[in-house]
Amino acid sequence: MIKKANSNIYASMFLRNFLKNIMKLTRDSYTKLKQELEKKKTIIRKEISDKIRDAKEFGDLSENTAFNEGRIKELENILRQAKIITIKVDKSKVSIGDTVELSYDNKKIEVIIVDSQQANPEEKKISIESPLGKAILKHKESDIVEVEIPNGKVIYKVLKIK
Repeated sequence: MIKKANSNIYASMFLRNFLKNIMKLTRDSYTKLKQELEKKKTIIRKEISDKIRDAKEFGDLSENTAFNEGRIKELENILRQAKIITIKVDKSKVSIGDTVELSYDNKKIEVIIVDSQQANPEEKKISIESPLGKAILKHKESDIVEVEIPNGKVIYKVLKIK
Protein backbone atom coordinates (compact mmCIF):
# COMPACT_ATOMS: atom_id res chain seq x y z
CA MET A 1 0.00 0.00 0.00
CA ILE A 2 2.79 2.45 0.86
CA LYS A 3 4.74 1.60 -2.33
CA LYS A 4 1.69 2.36 -4.48
CA ALA A 5 1.09 5.67 -2.69
CA ASN A 6 4.76 6.62 -3.14
CA SER A 7 4.71 5.75 -6.85
CA ASN A 8 1.60 7.90 -7.29
CA ILE A 9 3.33 10.77 -5.53
CA TYR A 10 6.42 10.40 -7.74
CA ALA A 11 4.28 10.16 -10.89
CA SER A 12 2.40 13.28 -9.83
CA MET A 13 5.66 15.15 -9.13
CA PHE A 14 7.10 14.05 -12.49
CA LEU A 15 3.99 15.20 -14.35
CA ARG A 16 3.97 18.55 -12.54
CA ASN A 17 7.67 19.15 -13.37
CA PHE A 18 7.14 18.02 -16.96
CA LEU A 19 4.23 20.41 -17.41
CA LYS A 20 6.27 23.27 -15.92
CA ASN A 21 8.95 22.66 -18.57
CA ILE A 22 6.51 22.85 -21.48
CA MET A 23 7.20 26.08 -23.30
CA LYS A 24 4.19 27.81 -24.79
CA LEU A 25 5.08 29.21 -28.20
CA THR A 26 3.21 30.88 -31.00
CA ARG A 27 3.38 29.17 -34.40
CA ASP A 28 5.71 31.99 -35.56
CA SER A 29 8.18 31.48 -32.69
CA TYR A 30 8.12 27.71 -33.17
CA THR A 31 8.88 28.12 -36.89
CA LYS A 32 11.75 30.55 -36.20
CA LEU A 33 13.32 28.18 -33.66
CA LYS A 34 12.97 25.25 -36.07
CA GLN A 35 14.68 27.30 -38.83
CA GLU A 36 17.50 28.25 -36.46
CA LEU A 37 17.95 24.59 -35.52
CA GLU A 38 18.13 23.47 -39.15
CA LYS A 39 20.63 26.23 -39.96
CA LYS A 40 22.83 25.28 -37.02
CA LYS A 41 22.66 21.58 -37.88
CA THR A 42 23.61 22.09 -41.53
CA ILE A 43 25.34 25.33 -42.46
CA ILE A 44 26.95 26.35 -39.16
CA ARG A 45 28.17 22.82 -38.32
CA LYS A 46 29.95 22.71 -41.69
CA GLU A 47 31.44 26.19 -41.20
CA ILE A 48 32.70 25.24 -37.74
CA SER A 49 34.10 21.98 -39.06
CA ASP A 50 36.00 23.89 -41.75
CA LYS A 51 37.29 26.41 -39.18
CA ILE A 52 38.43 23.61 -36.86
CA ARG A 53 40.29 21.94 -39.70
CA ASP A 54 42.04 25.24 -40.48
CA ALA A 55 42.64 26.04 -36.79
CA LYS A 56 44.27 22.65 -36.18
CA GLU A 57 46.96 23.63 -38.63
CA PHE A 58 47.77 26.63 -36.45
CA GLY A 59 47.08 24.96 -33.09
CA ASP A 60 44.19 27.34 -32.29
CA LEU A 61 40.96 25.56 -31.33
CA SER A 62 38.06 27.67 -30.11
CA GLU A 63 34.92 26.87 -28.14
CA ASN A 64 32.55 27.54 -31.07
CA THR A 65 31.79 23.86 -31.55
CA ALA A 66 30.76 23.29 -27.95
CA PHE A 67 28.64 26.45 -27.97
CA ASN A 68 26.92 25.52 -31.25
CA GLU A 69 26.27 21.93 -30.12
CA GLY A 70 24.89 23.23 -26.81
CA ARG A 71 22.50 25.55 -28.65
CA ILE A 72 21.41 22.68 -30.93
CA LYS A 73 20.56 20.55 -27.88
CA GLU A 74 18.72 23.48 -26.27
CA LEU A 75 16.67 24.09 -29.44
CA GLU A 76 15.86 20.39 -29.80
CA ASN A 77 14.61 20.28 -26.19
CA ILE A 78 12.51 23.43 -26.58
CA LEU A 79 10.93 22.20 -29.81
CA ARG A 80 10.30 18.71 -28.40
CA GLN A 81 8.50 20.10 -25.34
CA ALA A 82 6.81 23.08 -26.99
CA LYS A 83 3.07 23.57 -27.00
CA ILE A 84 1.89 25.73 -29.86
CA ILE A 85 -0.71 28.28 -28.83
CA THR A 86 -2.93 30.28 -31.10
CA ILE A 87 -3.48 34.01 -31.05
CA LYS A 88 -7.13 34.80 -30.45
CA VAL A 89 -8.95 37.64 -32.19
CA ASP A 90 -11.35 38.13 -29.26
CA LYS A 91 -10.30 41.29 -27.42
CA SER A 92 -12.70 40.88 -24.49
CA LYS A 93 -10.00 39.10 -22.43
CA VAL A 94 -6.23 39.50 -22.37
CA SER A 95 -4.45 36.86 -24.46
CA ILE A 96 -1.17 36.40 -26.27
CA GLY A 97 -0.60 38.98 -28.98
CA ASP A 98 -2.64 41.68 -27.24
CA THR A 99 -1.38 45.14 -26.37
CA VAL A 100 -2.64 45.94 -22.88
CA GLU A 101 -2.83 49.30 -21.18
CA LEU A 102 -2.45 49.03 -17.40
CA SER A 103 -2.40 51.42 -14.48
CA TYR A 104 -0.69 51.09 -11.11
CA ASP A 105 0.36 53.64 -8.49
CA ASN A 106 -1.13 56.47 -10.60
CA LYS A 107 1.07 55.47 -13.56
CA LYS A 108 0.03 54.06 -16.93
CA ILE A 109 2.00 51.51 -18.92
CA GLU A 110 1.38 49.63 -22.11
CA VAL A 111 2.69 46.09 -22.64
CA ILE A 112 2.46 43.52 -25.40
CA ILE A 113 1.74 39.95 -24.30
CA VAL A 114 4.06 37.51 -26.10
CA ASP A 115 5.51 34.01 -25.73
CA SER A 116 8.77 33.53 -23.83
CA GLN A 117 10.91 33.48 -26.99
CA GLN A 118 9.68 36.94 -28.05
CA ALA A 119 9.86 38.56 -24.61
CA ASN A 120 11.87 41.78 -24.45
CA PRO A 121 11.16 44.16 -21.56
CA GLU A 122 12.93 47.04 -23.33
CA GLU A 123 10.35 46.78 -26.11
CA LYS A 124 7.57 46.32 -23.52
CA LYS A 125 7.05 42.72 -24.69
CA ILE A 126 6.04 40.74 -21.63
CA SER A 127 6.06 36.94 -21.61
CA ILE A 128 2.96 34.95 -20.69
CA GLU A 129 5.31 33.08 -18.36
CA SER A 130 6.30 36.24 -16.42
CA PRO A 131 4.52 37.15 -13.17
CA LEU A 132 2.74 40.11 -14.82
CA GLY A 133 1.90 38.12 -17.95
CA LYS A 134 0.45 35.23 -15.94
CA ALA A 135 -1.51 37.61 -13.73
CA ILE A 136 -3.26 39.61 -16.46
CA LEU A 137 -3.89 36.71 -18.86
CA LYS A 138 -7.64 36.09 -19.39
CA HIS A 139 -8.64 39.24 -17.49
CA LYS A 140 -11.08 41.83 -18.89
CA GLU A 141 -10.92 45.59 -19.09
CA SER A 142 -11.38 47.25 -15.69
CA ASP A 143 -10.33 44.07 -13.82
CA ILE A 144 -8.02 44.56 -10.83
CA VAL A 145 -5.06 42.19 -10.75
CA GLU A 146 -2.51 41.53 -7.99
CA VAL A 147 1.02 40.62 -9.00
CA GLU A 148 3.43 39.04 -6.52
CA ILE A 149 6.92 40.54 -6.61
CA PRO A 150 9.88 39.96 -4.27
CA ASN A 151 9.04 43.11 -2.27
CA GLY A 152 5.33 42.36 -1.93
CA LYS A 153 2.40 42.92 -4.28
CA VAL A 154 1.63 45.40 -7.03
CA ILE A 155 -1.99 46.06 -7.92
CA TYR A 156 -2.73 46.69 -11.59
CA LYS A 157 -5.92 47.72 -13.32
CA VAL A 158 -6.53 46.56 -16.89
CA LEU A 159 -7.52 49.76 -18.71
CA LYS A 160 -7.65 48.71 -22.32
CA ILE A 161 -7.05 45.62 -24.47
CA LYS A 162 -6.00 46.26 -28.07
